[in-house]
Amino acid sequence: MATAEEIQVITATIDGQEISVPEGTTLYDAALSIGTEIPKLCHESKLNPVGVCRVCVVEVEGARVLAPSCCRSVENNMVVKTKSERVKNSQKMLIELLMADHPSPCEKQRKTGDCELEVLAEKMGVIDSRFAHQAHENGLDTSSKVINVDHNACIL
Repeated sequence: MATAEEIQVITATIDGQEISVPEGTTLYDAALSIGTEIPKLCHESKLNPVGVCRVCVVEVEGARVLAPSCCRSVENNMVVKTKSERVKNSQKMLIELLMADHPSPCEKQRKTGDCELEVLAEKMGVIDSRFAHQAHENGLDTSSKVINVDHNACIL
């Protein structure tokens, strides 16, 4: 286990607020530590981040592309924006693209009202996708005794 002297502390700025976090902290966790919530779909705190959905993107000053906050580590003197127009537009576009291939309301939303994608779409004001719905029949997998998987509702 590392001693306090061995742990590097990184200083950065998120949405104008200076923070200090241990080296290796993700942008997502750093933002959360100061009360800034970043939308996400594929990231769970108990699992290693993979950054596949790209909904958690943030703008890093000087970077050409937006960064997935769940798997990008804070760097010393980094300046990050989580709510810029560029970030909001990108997140909204991703949600629209995902909703174009999502049955809405899906079975989970109809039964419990907590489909993460549909709840996030509503929160972001994505009522209809401007993209044509692509119907894919991936099927229902009922082979398990404990869970049914509707591949049509998966964000893949």
